[in-house]
Amino acid sequence: MLDRHFKEGMEAIKNGVDKEINFQFAEIKAPGSRRLASAIKKNKYITSLNLRFLRPDEGVVKNIVSALKVNKSITSIDFGATPMSDDDVKHLVDALEINKTITELEFSFNGFGLTGIKYLTDLIKTKKNTSIAALTIAQFDLHGTGAVYLAEMLKGNRSLTALNMTHCGIYGSDVGYIADAVKGNKTLTALSLRDNCLETFDTFYLCEMLSVNKSLTWLDLSENRITAAGTGPIARGLEKNNRIVTVHLAKCRIGIDGAKCIANAMKTNNTITELDLDCNHIGINGAKYIACALLSNTTINWLSLSDNLLEDDGAKYIADALKVNKSITTVRLRDNGFGENAAKNLSDMLKENKSIVDLELGWNKYKLKGIQHITDALKVNKSIKRLGLDDTGVGVNGAILIADVLKVNKTLTSLALRMNRITDEGCLGLCDALKENRTITKLDLWDNGAMYTTDHAIETALKDNKERECAMVAALSCLRPEPTSEVATQRQDSPIFNGKSFEEHYLFDLNLFRVVSQFL
Repeated sequence: MLDRHFKEGMEAIKNGVDKEINFQFAEIKAPGSRRLASAIKKNKYITSLNLRFLRPDEGVVKNIVSALKVNKSITSIDFGATPMSDDDVKHLVDALEINKTITELEFSFNGFGLTGIKYLTDLIKTKKNTSIAALTIAQFDLHGTGAVYLAEMLKGNRSLTALNMTHCGIYGSDVGYIADAVKGNKTLTALSLRDNCLETFDTFYLCEMLSVNKSLTWLDLSENRITAAGTGPIARGLEKNNRIVTVHLAKCRIGIDGAKCIANAMKTNNTITELDLDCNHIGINGAKYIACALLSNTTINWLSLSDNLLEDDGAKYIADALKVNKSITTVRLRDNGFGENAAKNLSDMLKENKSIVDLELGWNKYKLKGIQHITDALKVNKSIKRLGLDDTGVGVNGAILIADVLKVNKTLTSLALRMNRITDEGCLGLCDALKENRTITKLDLWDNGAMYTTDHAIETALKDNKERECAMVAALSCLRPEPTSEVATQRQDSPIFNGKSFEEHYLFDLNLFRVVSQFL
């Protein structure tokens, strides 16, 4: 019997409608791989091929990649977590010497060794292939020889624009090799060294790289042991760099002193537009430094300070700065220990600020009084389009306050209220508000204890607003009893949601709701 995932992928190719074909989790035998290879050779419409988590028999990968010598439409292939040998990589490289259309390749935790890495890097650094622009080599052991191979590739290649080396055990001299290669590279625009083993001393290599390189615009150094001492060199590099646009430094243990270094760089750097400092424990004083920088910085438009122990006093510093700052449009302040006082300061800010359109305030305990402050601001604010209030203690009474706001607010389009114990009563109040509100298109009510009684209200709300698509995720809970904490945890930890944004969560739930609604 054919594996379900394989059968669905083959059917998608046969239909000739989808450009992105998904074989994820498929168990493919040798005969099936020959069928797939034949289909790929003949198809002229597929642009993306997902081969993640395959369970292939021996020789299957070889059969599939051989088809790339003929296919002229596929531009992106993801081999993530599919077992591959060095020999499989060699066959892929042989195909890519002929293929001139593939521009994106992704490998992660595939199991091939340094020989396979060398096959790939030799291909890309020479003129045998000049089409590959984006390469991911994640979850490999590249310490030492592997880092040298990657560095040599960067020195010789003139087509690669994005390189992702997440979780590859890179540190020490490895960073020196990579940084030295990037200094002279004129085409690389995006580099990820996320979740490696970078430490304080390694940042001196990065400082020199940032001071010299003229092409890099996107840099992710998150989840490394950079510390406050290592943040100094990075900040000095950013002060000299006039090209970098996006910087991710989440979970780097930078602390208060590191926040001060970044804040000083923010005062002089005039190119960074996106800054991620999540999970760095910068605390109240760190928030003060960042807030001070925001008073003069006019380029940053996306700022994330989630999980930083800012507390109510830190919220006041940030809120006061945002009353003055006119450039920031997106702010993430999730999980900072905010309470009622923080909600009051943020509410006062929202009554004055006219630039923020996306605000994440979830996983803070505002309670009913704090929710009232926020709803008061939403009655007058004319800019906020997306608001996150997951797990903030909304409750039934808070949901009623929000429902009243939705009847008058005409700008909010997306609202997240997960895990707030709103229950049927609160959900019904929100559904009633949708009869008057014509702008909300995304409403996430997952895991709020809603039961079967919410079913009819949701269906009516959707029918009465045909001109918009309102994803009432609570509809999913109408098909089953109220979820237990164990079930809720399983859903939250599902791989489907890992690393995805609110919008991606919503799209998944909306598609599921469309399927489910056929049976309501």
